[in-house]
Amino acid sequence: MSVLARTSVAPAIVAAMVAAAPAAAAGAPQLRADERLARSLINSTREERNRPSLEVDGSLSKLARRHSRAMAREGEIFHRDDLTEGLSGITWSLVGENVGVGSSVRQVQKAFMHSPPHRHNLLNRDFDEIGIGVVAGEGRSWVTLIFLG
Repeated sequence: MSVLARTSVAPAIVAAMVAAAPAAAAGAPQLRADERLARSLINSTREERNRPSLEVDGSLSKLARRHSRAMAREGEIFHRDDLTEGLSGITWSLVGENVGVGSSVRQVQKAFMHSPPHRHNLLNRDFDEIGIGVVAGEGRSWVTLIFLG
């Protein structure tokens, strides 16, 4: 697999995308309040730019939440070592990941939109599903977004 984008910008966000093959995940999403806000902000942003909304996948969201907890525990942002880890049994052709931390979900979303690699993942027409994981603590929101297409 080749990483197409890994970037770090303030307030601490990182984006990555990998192209590969195995197409989509199912699972009823049970999102927390901050995750529902993230979904709303992401899909509003996409709709404003004539992109279709992303469907939230529960399995991807569990994976994203687990990664956000790991980042919060370590006190730093980082990508999963293998962006395809945890995707067995899911059909996909493209996967991407944005990770970030900030004072709020809104602030992280704003930072994502001001960073070309992150904005690319958020607005990419080839993505149709997303996993959203937000972990809040000590005045910070740790965010992991996993995109599938």
